[in-house]
Amino acid sequence: MKIRFREIHMPSHDDINIEIIDYRGVEGTDLYPRAKPKSLGILHVSYTARDLGNFEARLEQAGVAYSRHGRVNILPVSGEAIHFYSPAGLRIEVFSE
Repeated sequence: MKIRFREIHMPSHDDINIEIIDYRGVEGTDLYPRAKPKSLGILHVSYTARDLGNFEARLEQAGVAYSRHGRVNILPVSGEAIHFYSPAGLRIEVFSE
């Protein structure tokens, strides 16, 4: 297996980072069946929200299903986390600030 990882920091915006991870030769279980094998491009994005509870309420009002993960500690953020999917299958993660 080969993994290539790049983190891009936007100099004009201290709070914007882009992580690009490329996995090659991975064998195992397909954990994301919506992201078809050989998919190219962005398959998930992460955001932070000042008020995660308000964000969840807006998802509920819109009828969007989401999963709550509790507190998550990962680089570069840590906090309460949820995720949901766009209609096209893009996984969207939202962390509390």
